[in-house]
Amino acid sequence: MRIGRSDADRQRDGSTKARLDATVLAENRTRFVPLGESRSLAIGTWGPAIFSDDTACDVRDDWREFVGDGLSAPQATDKLLAQLGDAIDDPDDRPVIWLALAATQWKAGRLEDRVKEQALAIIDGGADLQRWTENPALLKKRKAVLTKLREQLASPPARPVRIRKVTKSTCEWAPGEVVAYTLRSGRFVLFRVLGLNTDKGGVHPDCQFYDWIGKEIPGARVIKGLRFKVGAAMICGGGKKGYPADRLTRTGIKLPVQGSEAQFAVGVWLWNMVDDRLLENWGYR
Repeated sequence: MRIGRSDADRQRDGSTKARLDATVLAENRTRFVPLGESRSLAIGTWGPAIFSDDTACDVRDDWREFVGDGLSAPQATDKLLAQLGDAIDDPDDRPVIWLALAATQWKAGRLEDRVKEQALAIIDGGADLQRWTENPALLKKRKAVLTKLREQLASPPARPVRIRKVTKSTCEWAPGEVVAYTLRSGRFVLFRVLGLNTDKGGVHPDCQFYDWIGKEIPGARVIKGLRFKVGAAMICGGGKKGYPADRLTRTGIKLPVQGSEAQFAVGVWLWNMVDDRLLENWGYR
């Protein structure tokens, strides 16, 4: 669960995340949990490691993003704690939050005393172990993880490492806009923008491809008569190097998107995999 956000944000992020989870293989982030372990794990947790948890990953990513934006470590922590709101007092979330924050700061060479004290108190007091008691095997693994973390936190501070500013995706297209994509072969395919999704990674388009491929981009009269392929996808990721700006052409044609169509995208693709997905799904090459 996303923490420290409005209900609208949770719903939006949850919708995007649900589709991302369906395609984690595309991002090489497959989460394998042995059957015996999965039965005793809380929702959003897939293992005993510090960052085998959605909340822990959110804490790490948000704090690093704040530092990358230019805040000092204490300023980033203050902003994060304010964002978390009541979650910081939740008996289940509180240990996860402080342990993740301590591990993140230690690795970044910016461990604050207040964060260190909270994490050590949680480790020494056993507050984090309560949710692992139903599975002795996982409990043992979690204890080992916390023992290692305690040793790290007690070690001399490391030199601060550079944290880069997070580059978020942007999209200037409007819903209904028709865009041409150039395949590796040099031929064109067309898609219409169904809508735009905004999440922590930026803005991403939902794209519905036409049942058409050709050597030249057709005009509005032809495009209006084309049918769509079944299925659509939100296309995201890749960063500046992965985004194929030189292979995307705005046709200047815009066709209205019906309300039901705006919710049609069900998959998630990365830009650097579009050619492979088009070949696999519809034989476009």
